[in-house]
Amino acid sequence: MLMGIDQLGSIKTNFIENKRVGLITNNWARNHEGMSSLDAVKQIGGYRNLTLLTPEHGYFGDYQSGETVESYYDNALGVQVESLYRKPDSKNSSGSLDIDREMRETDSIKDSSKFISRDVMDQFDTIIFDLQDVGCRIYTYIATMIYAMEAVERTSIDFVVLDRPNPLSGENPDGPLLLDNLQSFIGSLPIPIKHSLTIGELANFFNRKISQENVRLKIVKMKQWKRDMWYDQLGIPWTLPSPNMPTLQTAIVYPGCVLIEGTNISEGRGTTRPFELIGSPLMDARKVISAIEKQKLAGVVLNEVRFKPYFSKYTGEKCNGIMINVSNRNLFKPFEFVIHLLSSIYTFHSDNIEFYDHYFDSVAGNKEIRKRIISCDSPLDIIESYQGELERYREEIKEIMLY
Repeated sequence: MLMGIDQLGSIKTNFIENKRVGLITNNWARNHEGMSSLDAVKQIGGYRNLTLLTPEHGYFGDYQSGETVESYYDNALGVQVESLYRKPDSKNSSGSLDIDREMRETDSIKDSSKFISRDVMDQFDTIIFDLQDVGCRIYTYIATMIYAMEAVERTSIDFVVLDRPNPLSGENPDGPLLLDNLQSFIGSLPIPIKHSLTIGELANFFNRKISQENVRLKIVKMKQWKRDMWYDQLGIPWTLPSPNMPTLQTAIVYPGCVLIEGTNISEGRGTTRPFELIGSPLMDARKVISAIEKQKLAGVVLNEVRFKPYFSKYTGEKCNGIMINVSNRNLFKPFEFVIHLLSSIYTFHSDNIEFYDHYFDSVAGNKEIRKRIISCDSPLDIIESYQGELERYREEIKEIMLY
């Protein structure tokens, strides 16, 4: 299988040769031979100037979620690095860093600090985008791409997307669609949380359905990729796309368990199994597991565990928790699972669970999910409430699919 980055030669003449190029990528975006996208563009050469544009976590991924990144010149890389995850103008330095609070406050808004600044954008003839998405709407690399596309609308700047596989395959979207009034850096398109599109198809969705073809978009398609393929079937190694996405297994549970970020329950951040471990010091994990097992959910097995986060929520405290083991990824529905999980947790721990309302709603895509969990509505009724919009989405995306 060949990804977009493996076919740079096909765009060199029109989009790189003698052009001023801005490259949106990080060190974890690699071709099938393991070469970084930056080095691949350098190797092909021919450009007049090359500037590196970096997303959340910085180029080398050494910044945690919520940590803002400044622009600088990198002597080792030999390029100017312009950050697309800068500190918002409205925020003052708070001294010690609370990454959970910073993430909730920074990512649940749409802010100019995440856009390419006008003076920087004026330096480009072409912007090339090459980042690995994980198949989840709230993954901020999607918004980084959409904001860059918004910035080049109705300009003469070409926007080139080097397509990459959706690690979760291109099938079985899950969850409600994002409402317009909840758009933010973790929700830049009206799509479900598990969207089942490639990054190129997401760019196509924006350009055709929202921008009305006002971006000079070129998508370098993959070769030999099929919609039923999972990442571990591609013959290329997993290179963690962000600090808390260490394995494909993490990515599989992420479109559901990321909702836990919007509560005071630990999502396992600060352990070696983020999003696969869920818990808190006061949780009665055995009761929660027993309640969920009665629902006979497909494709998942739960184990009672203890864990101690070394950063993030409950740093250094022993948490009673749940280990989520996906036994059949083709049957497992991550968003439906987390509705059952949160409903069960709330049933036993309504006095101890706290929702960060705006952030939770921004992740979920609407405000009804949280309200209905708190009202103790049946998880099956909550899930049924968004099936109509999900079915409409499945029909809508047929015309923008590339594979």
